[in-house]
This record gives sequence, C-alpha cells and structure tokens, in this order.
Amino acid sequence: KEGGSGEEVGGHSLLISEVVNARLEGRKLLQYRVSGELRLVSPAARPGTSEFRFRLRNAHRIEQVKVNDKFVKANDGMYTVSLPPTRDPKPLPLMKYVASGRWRPVPVYVDAEAAEAAGGGRGRGG
Repeated sequence: KEGGSGEEVGGHSLLISEVVNARLEGRKLLQYRVSGELRLVSPAARPGTSEFRFRLRNAHRIEQVKVNDKFVKANDGMYTVSLPPTRDPKPLPLMKYVASGRWRPVPVYVDAEAAEAAGGGRGRGG
C-alpha cells in the first residue's frame, strides 16, 4: 500500500510518501515494514535561496534515516534544509527512512519552521 500526506512551510509543500509491506498468514501478521520518503514540492521557481528547519516527532519509531546531504544538515534531531535558487520546480527528496516493525501504524509527523535566507518573513507549518 502506498499513501502520502502533506504540509506547507514557507511557500513549499512537504510530502510524506510511505510504502507499507506486510505479509499475512490468515489473520496473523508475519512481517511488517514501512519505508518512507519526505519530499519538498515547490509550486514555482525559486529566484533566491531559502531555508527551513524541521524535526520529526515520534523519531524513536524510525530505525534508519538517510538525508539528502546536498540540501539537508542534521543536528541533534533538528534538520536544516538550505535550498539554492532554481528555475525547475521538481519534487526534491529530502530524506528516506525505514520505520521499526514494532509500531503499527507508524505515525511520523513533521514540525517545520521556515525563514527566508535574506532575512525575510517566517512561517510555521504543523
């Protein structure tokens, strides 16, 4: 099963897409694994740089995290995303994760806060 949910921060949309793999025998669950990806979707080209931060709630339910280190820096559970200007508003993968099989379902939440790199306004998504 594949699903997704989104949130908006600083004019960008954050999209979590998860794939759930489960193996059942009758009504008994034999295996369960959730892998997901957090993507940034920009509605238009970005003429200037921008930056935002996010934190994962329920991070203890995640076994593996791989960030896109070209744009994302991790520091003590806080992730800072620095985006360069772009003319091509394609979805940008920020991180991939694999959740612990002990948690069903796996509620992963993103708390995000945006700030313009040039010192402009701030926004908050939650």
